[in-house]
Amino acid sequence: MQFLKIFAVIVAIFAAAATVSGSTHSLPHENSTTTKPWGAWTPSDTSNQGSQKPTSTLTPTATPKTGNTSKPVTNVTPTPTATSAPRPGATATPTPTPTPTRTATTPTVVDGAVFLETFSGTPSRPTPFVSPSWTLNVHSRDASTWERIEPMQAHHSATCEGPPTTHTVTSYDDTIFICRDHVMTALNASGYGLLYMTPNAMVDFSRGTASISFDMSTFRASGRDWIDIWVTPWGDNLAVPYNPGEGEVDLQGAPVNAIHIELDRGCNRFHVSAFVNGRDTVNETSFCGFDPEWDNVLEPDASRRDRFELLISQDHIQFWMPDYGLVLAEADISVNFTQGVVQLGHHSYNPAKDCGTANSRMNASTCGPTTWHWDNVRITPAVAFDMNHGDRRMVQRTGDVVTFDEPAGQGSNLRFSGQGTIELSFDGGRTWERAHKQQSVLYSSYHAEHASSYWHPVPAGATSVEFRFSPDGWYEGPYHARDFVIWAR
Repeated sequence: MQFLKIFAVIVAIFAAAATVSGSTHSLPHENSTTTKPWGAWTPSDTSNQGSQKPTSTLTPTATPKTGNTSKPVTNVTPTPTATSAPRPGATATPTPTPTPTRTATTPTVVDGAVFLETFSGTPSRPTPFVSPSWTLNVHSRDASTWERIEPMQAHHSATCEGPPTTHTVTSYDDTIFICRDHVMTALNASGYGLLYMTPNAMVDFSRGTASISFDMSTFRASGRDWIDIWVTPWGDNLAVPYNPGEGEVDLQGAPVNAIHIELDRGCNRFHVSAFVNGRDTVNETSFCGFDPEWDNVLEPDASRRDRFELLISQDHIQFWMPDYGLVLAEADISVNFTQGVVQLGHHSYNPAKDCGTANSRMNASTCGPTTWHWDNVRITPAVAFDMNHGDRRMVQRTGDVVTFDEPAGQGSNLRFSGQGTIELSFDGGRTWERAHKQQSVLYSSYHAEHASSYWHPVPAGATSVEFRFSPDGWYEGPYHARDFVIWAR
């Protein structure tokens, strides 16, 4: 029997090699042993860092911006578990079919404050999701797409009728939108792109097991379109993190300390990483076809949203589908933090590239960029923090100014992403500071032509910031900075 298992693994490895060899880009997670060759860190600016653990609290913004249709509920009555019923009617009752390959032994989630986002709203047309309780980062690598995102057909019609009807997404604002009491993410990047949704609540697992849960669709139109989850300590968080195991496609890698759950590009299974002081401490060896996938228990569906939950403690993580008893990924860990910023991500890496080829696992009639449907995001126990949003999505020229909803409080940090050497002025151009670039874990080396994440201390009382751009080593432009939010706790 042992010989047969070994033989099956060998066959899978040779099959994977044959599949990947015909592709222009090597896909590390497609039926192959996960390799983790990284180890380099980004340069860290040591000047003007300020406190990395702000302690003051800003007053939350009282009025949502134009276009906001959500009704977030933050820090409501504590509850002992993360399995309380979602809003009635939000998610269809699942109908499990085959027996899962790995079942769960569920730990008890500790009591504490709850963050709950139900994305309530029934607009007559797809409406951009904007909320004072969320930071939204939408990134596309190629400079030709910085002003306008590449178009795609996203689920829900122009009048919010459900799938399979569609409407055309053509702008950054359209990539995260509300219809029928839930939110959609729809992103198409023929180069590489990603978006992150970050709530104003950290998960707290200092006293035991904590829970991050959400309802999500399972229909996937391309293996080159996937989702992920990051949990990162406050001072290490990145505006646009990127798993260095995916190579040097874009950005500057992972946070120095973090937990990461990522959907595979070759199949519907998940990978686990736990970065500790710049090193991934989870030694994962796994294969598509050998690990649990959601296809084992359900028929993928764009209209039905199934519950996913990440159970997290200081020594163990488990990502599962509780309604099916299916554990998708788990690992023993030993991390050096007990609270973390939560980011829900959607990646697009030329999703139509493999359509019609041997590398595509998708039906030719539906292959392409995916619309993911999300609802009922819940964090238990949760620790709230404040977000103070800027009035512009992007700046590209020296002298451009971003104005914020309210004055910054003590210990605040400006969070954004950008390209080039970036300097900031909080006093109308009288004095300048070099923007603090966050340290990260790289695949091999720093790439000046890729965007970086910034986390810069803000003087108390500041209401705006002016930008100045210059070359970053050999890289002489074009430049940009985007998605500006001041965070404080």
